[in-house]
Amino acid sequence: ITLKSKVSNCKEEKHKGILKQGFYKEFLDEIIPLSLFCIKHYPDNYRITPIIGNQGYDAIVKDVYGNIVDYLEITSPCDGFKEAKNSKLVVERGIGEIEIYDFGDPFKDLFPFIINSCKKKYQGDAFEYSRKINTIVATINAQFLSVEK
Repeated sequence: ITLKSKVSNCKEEKHKGILKQGFYKEFLDEIIPLSLFCIKHYPDNYRITPIIGNQGYDAIVKDVYGNIVDYLEITSPCDGFKEAKNSKLVVERGIGEIEIYDFGDPFKDLFPFIINSCKKKYQGDAFEYSRKINTIVATINAQFLSVEK
């Protein structure tokens, strides 16, 4: 039995995941996008260390010798209020709001949100942010990428 099947079979845990409560928020918003990005962009022998908190970056990438190669910032442009409201509907009635999208060029439409998200993060400690961050990983909502039953 996998962890995924255990969570899927437990109504309470499944609802916590949908609502992004507890560790599910960091897991879904940071760890999964970070993992997917790193698998594609770094060699297998690099060490990726996620950093959870408000330190201005979300992960440190080290090469096989322990040298820091990159600091990563994960950002996910979204309407958090709308997403939370929709998640509550899914938990309450089993289905959320239905929206129809024109996928044309989704990144063109997301670009202003990505810039805004980066600016918000930059306002915290501008020196620390500009000194450390080498790569910004902009993610899009997983619902656009696949549907799994």
